[in-house]
Amino acid sequence: MIPTAFIRPSNRCYPSSNLRSRFLRTAFTALSALLLIPAGGHALGARFEDIQVWENQKDIDHLMLALGDGSFRVRRAAADSLDRLHEPLGRLIYDSLSGSKEARETLAQKKDPRATAPLIGALAHWSATVREAAAGTLDRIADPRAADALVKTLGDSEPRVREAAVRALQAIGTARSVDPIIKVLRDEYPTVREAAANALGTIGDKRAIPPLIQTLGDPFFGARAVAARSLDQLQEPLGPLIYDSLNGSEKAREELAQRKDPRALGPLIRILRGGNPTVREAAAWSLRSIGDAAAVGPLIEQLNDGNSGVRHAAAWALQKIGNPRATEALIKALMGSDPTMREAAAWGLYNIGDPRAIEPMRKAIEDDGSPVREAAVWTLGKLDGPRSVDLFIKALGDDDSKVRAAAAQTLEGLGEPLGRLINESLQGSQAAVAELAAKKDPRSLDPLLRALEKNDPRVRRAAANVLGNIKDARAMDGLIKMAGGWNPRDRLAATASLVKMDPARFSLWVSTFFKIMFRPASLVYLLCSLSLFGFAAYAMVRRKRGCP
Repeated sequence: MIPTAFIRPSNRCYPSSNLRSRFLRTAFTALSALLLIPAGGHALGARFEDIQVWENQKDIDHLMLALGDGSFRVRRAAADSLDRLHEPLGRLIYDSLSGSKEARETLAQKKDPRATAPLIGALAHWSATVREAAAGTLDRIADPRAADALVKTLGDSEPRVREAAVRALQAIGTARSVDPIIKVLRDEYPTVREAAANALGTIGDKRAIPPLIQTLGDPFFGARAVAARSLDQLQEPLGPLIYDSLNGSEKAREELAQRKDPRALGPLIRILRGGNPTVREAAAWSLRSIGDAAAVGPLIEQLNDGNSGVRHAAAWALQKIGNPRATEALIKALMGSDPTMREAAAWGLYNIGDPRAIEPMRKAIEDDGSPVREAAVWTLGKLDGPRSVDLFIKALGDDDSKVRAAAAQTLEGLGEPLGRLINESLQGSQAAVAELAAKKDPRSLDPLLRALEKNDPRVRRAAANVLGNIKDARAMDGLIKMAGGWNPRDRLAATASLVKMDPARFSLWVSTFFKIMFRPASLVYLLCSLSLFGFAAYAMVRRKRGCP
């Protein structure tokens, strides 16, 4: 939701744009006043004489103009003269330039056009405080005759004066001030940019729409929020959509994706490179939703961002866009240490389909992360086909069911039913077990032996069952190891499969029995059983002897 108002205090402290020049200018002006050296026109003494003459002649117009003089002593003398001539406007102008809010409000109510000229004169005063007060008072009066002078003040050296000038132009609302205010959207101070965005929305000129859209990428939150509100006032829905998407709204991102408005790319890319980490991450997700290839370069840059959330969002955005320009960057991410980056890179390389990803994917098929292994299977199936059949068969013994399913489907697509049979048999299909046993394909041995060591007990026991039906002697060691393991159900399943191997050979039975019994788990189980048996026999003997 866009904030309805951003009220800024008029007495905000700004850093000086040039502290040394300000100091020199202030010192020179003060020295000029003390020595009666001309400072912007007449000498100070001569100006006092002029005021005395005008008072004697009751020349109110000239006295009014003197209220904008560069010297506060001259302004005060002019105000005193006007008081003696029973003209209260002079004191109001003098007080307003001295910072009186009450005087400004009174001037705004009077709307006396004679106040405009001295206030315009004060815009050129050496003191930034007086210039700001003059612009702030013109803001309350809103006289169109001050527009040109206020436009010139937009180039003032002090940001607080520029901001006050923008607000005054906003109150006046003339169309000729739109272009100068648009330039202020690039001001170095964020609150000045915010004031400019607010003014353009109030003036309501359609020329402001493109630059306001660009301001949605401003690193300063206030400028973005006001730009979005101003665009809403100008009936441009793109502004609130971008603003909401940067605040994490999935609905706004979906609508941006549907609109496919190329104007949204500029502000999102700008903030991707210059906002705070949270907003940069949101910009990357928004660019992912839009899916435009123009964002590939900036997103690649963010793969090295110092914030993990930004890196992950950029990687997933590149995954969605699937542009070949990102291939090398994604290959590099695939070989990195961040598991989320590897996963996004793997799926991104699948979408891109660049042959350069074949060799990295051959290594990724052994990755620690199952999503990476799954993507590697699909990518190699897409790019390498029959040349990676051995890797697909090996992946049939993976611990993750999604990886096994991907390998099985890939092999099925290559006209190789072995994958489907192994995958279904590991899921408990007796029909698949029977068909696999009938085939006696030696390639099935490796994935089944790998499955004996997986974390899922159902997969282990299913693999043992299949190996018992295949009756390949090369599976003996794996089954013996499982039969001598710690899990009782695994021991039972492996033993049953060993019995199926060659029940006619007594010597095989004996050697297998001893191999199983000399496994650590079997020895522990045997010792525990003997201890329990001994304790039971001891208890029985004591009971027969009548011992308590």
